[in-house]
Amino acid sequence: MQPDNLIVQPRNRGTGNGVLLALAYILKRDPQARLIFLPADHHVLAEDMLIQAMSSMLAGMPAQSRKIFLLGIEPEDADPEMGYIIPQKAVHPSAQGVRHFVEKPSRGVASKLIQEGGLWNSGIFAATGDLLLQLFKMRFPDNTHDILTTTARIADPSNPSWSLGHLYGRLSYIDFSHQVLQFQVADLQVVPVPYCGWSDIGTPHRVAERVNLLSGNARSANDSFAETAFLDLAEAVNRTDERGRVAQAV
Repeated sequence: MQPDNLIVQPRNRGTGNGVLLALAYILKRDPQARLIFLPADHHVLAEDMLIQAMSSMLAGMPAQSRKIFLLGIEPEDADPEMGYIIPQKAVHPSAQGVRHFVEKPSRGVASKLIQEGGLWNSGIFAATGDLLLQLFKMRFPDNTHDILTTTARIADPSNPSWSLGHLYGRLSYIDFSHQVLQFQVADLQVVPVPYCGWSDIGTPHRVAERVNLLSGNARSANDSFAETAFLDLAEAVNRTDERGRVAQAV
């Protein structure tokens, strides 16, 4: 990766500010940019299925689209820590409108959402930079103005300046799913992804769950190499930041 393609935040101020900071730098280079955001704290068993779904999502996204395209994962269970996307009924299964977007419901509500066709919010989404910027300006004008103004004076995004660090000390926290997507249902399209062994491993207990699953699969297959490789994930349990998010991927 080229150094000027690496964007560093001074600290964690929520996924919304992370998206906004990247957006500010990218639009400086290309005002017509189309973007896809891929969270780093995921693990997928059938990667080819996820890649195929992402390709389908991007292929169905017009250059001047006014929609945010999400990947919705077929749920394994009623997990109360996940966000749920309830799609509209559509003739074409590749991309559907969204009826509801519910972030971290109770287990009982999650079960009902799954019965209605609810999908897990993977956090993977694509949109035009212009649309995202307009949404941020509408919902978080102060954060947007401050980040745009500050990044306009920074030449190297991989080396946060004192001014950006100072700004991040006072920025209001933004959760992108909870505070942006959940209020923009009319602007959302979801691409369903069949079961592919997807998991969010952004917290220690989720890493441990995935390690146990994968090491068990490796033992049952008598594959010592796979077991060793998967158990290396356990080291991530001890490398978390102050909010319990995985700080470093293995």
